[in-house]
Amino acid sequence: MNRLVLSSLRVRSLLLVLLAVIPALGVMLFSATWERRSAKNEARAEAVRLVAPASGDLAQSVKGVRQLLAAMAYAHQLHAGSKEACGALLAQIRDLNPRYANLASVDPRGNVLCSAVPLKHPVNISDFTWFQIMIRTRGFVIGRYQVRRVTEKPSLHFGYPILDDAGLLTGGVFASLDLAWLNEQATRTKLPEEFVFTILDDREGTILARNVNPARWMGRHLPDAPVVKAILSTGEGLAEIQGVDGVARLYAFKPLFRGTDPGLYVTVGIPRDALYAKANRSLTRNLTGLGLVALLALAAAWFGSDLAILRPVKALLRAANRLGKGDLSARAGVGHGAGEIGQLTRTFDGMAESIEQNAMMRNQAEVLLRESEERYRKLFETSPDAIAVFDLNQNVIMVNEQSVRLFGYESAEEMIGVNLYEFIAPEDRPLVEETARNTMESEAVNRREVTNLKKDGTRFPVEVSTALILDAEGKPLGHIAIARDISERKRAEGALRESEVLARRRLAELDQIYTNSPVGLALVDRELRFVRINERLAAINGRSVSDHIGHTVREVLPEFADRLEPLLRGVIKSKQPVIDVETHGSTPAQPDVRREWLTSYYPLLAPDGTVQGVNAVIQEITDHKRREEEIRHLNAELEHRVAQRTAELENAVKELEAFSYSVSHDLRAPVRHIEGFSKAVLEDYADKLDLEGKRDLERVRAAALRMGEIIDGLFNLSLATRSALHLQEVNLSEMATAIAAELRETQPERTVEFSIAPVPQALGDVRLLRLVLENLLGNAWKYTSKQTRARIEFGAFDREERTVYYVKDDGVGFDMAHAMKLFRAFERLHSPGEFKGSGIGLATVLRIIRRHGGHIWAEGRREQGATFYFTLPGREIADPP
Repeated sequence: MNRLVLSSLRVRSLLLVLLAVIPALGVMLFSATWERRSAKNEARAEAVRLVAPASGDLAQSVKGVRQLLAAMAYAHQLHAGSKEACGALLAQIRDLNPRYANLASVDPRGNVLCSAVPLKHPVNISDFTWFQIMIRTRGFVIGRYQVRRVTEKPSLHFGYPILDDAGLLTGGVFASLDLAWLNEQATRTKLPEEFVFTILDDREGTILARNVNPARWMGRHLPDAPVVKAILSTGEGLAEIQGVDGVARLYAFKPLFRGTDPGLYVTVGIPRDALYAKANRSLTRNLTGLGLVALLALAAAWFGSDLAILRPVKALLRAANRLGKGDLSARAGVGHGAGEIGQLTRTFDGMAESIEQNAMMRNQAEVLLRESEERYRKLFETSPDAIAVFDLNQNVIMVNEQSVRLFGYESAEEMIGVNLYEFIAPEDRPLVEETARNTMESEAVNRREVTNLKKDGTRFPVEVSTALILDAEGKPLGHIAIARDISERKRAEGALRESEVLARRRLAELDQIYTNSPVGLALVDRELRFVRINERLAAINGRSVSDHIGHTVREVLPEFADRLEPLLRGVIKSKQPVIDVETHGSTPAQPDVRREWLTSYYPLLAPDGTVQGVNAVIQEITDHKRREEEIRHLNAELEHRVAQRTAELENAVKELEAFSYSVSHDLRAPVRHIEGFSKAVLEDYADKLDLEGKRDLERVRAAALRMGEIIDGLFNLSLATRSALHLQEVNLSEMATAIAAELRETQPERTVEFSIAPVPQALGDVRLLRLVLENLLGNAWKYTSKQTRARIEFGAFDREERTVYYVKDDGVGFDMAHAMKLFRAFERLHSPGEFKGSGIGLATVLRIIRRHGGHIWAEGRREQGATFYFTLPGREIADPP
């Protein structure tokens, strides 16, 4: 207001200054407009000048690609040599031209024949648009932005057809220009830092390269961007428009090739800020100079008028402001002359003096009122209880901070206007309505316990007191409510009730234990006086329960006091129990009978950790000790008998093993002689023997071979039993692989797939474990011999922290009803005519696995194969399923 008043007094002088400045300002703005137009024309010419060489460079690069593809199309190796030679040649060309992500040749169906980048799988590009155009036009074609299927890099494709001498299409070659290389070249373009250089695909509005942040923009399809629409609709020219990044620029753009399908566009963008930077700086400089001149002129007019008339007015305004701000001692401070200003200051000073006297009296009353209000405000705000004031409609008009916290609101303002009944649980609302009526009808304070609701619906109990609020005339204005959260008190009361119930239950349980326990129970205090004892222990001591209560251990049991008192005092001192102490003696009821007891003593601890007494548990074990002694005698006798029987059995087993070894060893040479001589007779005298004689010798030779197999089986069986174990880590996977190779050599004409998985190392004897795998894998080989294609699998798995090895085949299998016969010596489930064998192999495997502390079992189904499982030491023995 002061500024406006002063301006009204100076308006004439200030208007004259402004009228002198306005023409100069007009000339300056006209000059700036002309300069901005000239700058824009220069920038347009500069943009056109820059886009031409950039477009020429890119066109030259495309021509180079075309020349390279034409040379590749006529290269003999691409369509006459091997794929390897072709790929090697293309790789050499690509190494010399790092701009290309890949070079390749294709057949007319789009199958990639060879590629500079090795193919991981066959690739077909017949669905690529550029390939279809090349096939149709039989000419050089530029593709679109794509991520290559071979290189998996963003690329721009160029295709060229391969024609034979008759002009027929025999295939094509293509080059994938690495857009990362193209963007790197774009960033090296020699342009001012703020200029933007872009290469654009005209068909989909795809950005191929950009000198600013190329990683962000490469491959972006932006056909709807204003700048892209302008380029695609105009073809060549200039446009001042918003770019793809939202920045307004002057863009110059030109197609790479002229024609109906130019393919690519090159653009150069100059930011609008850079376009008018020079003109803006000139305008700013001129306006600053003019502003300084205007300010100097205005200051001269301002201070000149101040000297003439404004000083007295300023003094009066300052005094008025001070008075308005509460400084009642403010006066004008200038002489009361005869003029209009003098009369005005005299009247103002009189008014200020009158206001000061009235304010002094009002301030005294306000001080007293503020002191009273402050006391009640502090009481209201700092109260640990929630306090709320409600109007006659039961809506909140004021609350303290404890109310906000208690009811879960964000602030006191959020609670203002909330109705009382929104804080009350539905079942308690009738009670609260009755309380509200009683409050409104009387001035008495009402107290009740109700269930309140927080803002989130959480229920909690409160104790609430309400009282009526009256105005100066005694009319009700509303009521005040003070609520105290009694959740903790309610929980404490509930916990107390539960603890009382639990205590009564525990006492009842203790009474039951003392009454029904088959062992003796007692409690003594710190002075070793009996506090409690059951009938069982009283009977052991030969006295009644009443004879114990209140008496010390020494008074009741003097004969045991010297042993019991140190033990009980030790438990009280250490606070540690003494458990399972065996003792013996006699009872007063049977003084001549020796008794055995097992006693335990436990400290009775108070909540503060102090020992209040000792609980004693006495169990008579006289009969138990007698039975223990009898069992000890029986065990000793049994161990003696077992040792005798074991020694006899070991001797018998050794004799049997020695006999088996002797038979297998001593019969081996004669059987070999029989087989060898039979074979020699058949070879040397075949022409002198008739058919019957040859058959007889064949039978003799077959029987000798059969006997040899049985002897070898018996030898291995004896070896598995007699030889010492030399345990070491064994790689069963390598062993199985070697055995599989040996089996293949025996029948190379068979088609058998071996699947041998890496398995955990086993702890065992290498020679014996090889016998195990030779038998199991050999059986799988034998019993799959009737399969056209067979599969044999060796592996392992963990079951319940145990490693289980297995050999699985898809051969003839077996009936699980006869599974127990598999591991018996000379027991066979198939006749010799079906499958050859001695019937000893699996029995040998069983002995070897058992000697290693392992287990073996089998599963199978007829014509669906068989699986043999076994475990070895170093891991838990797996139970059969």
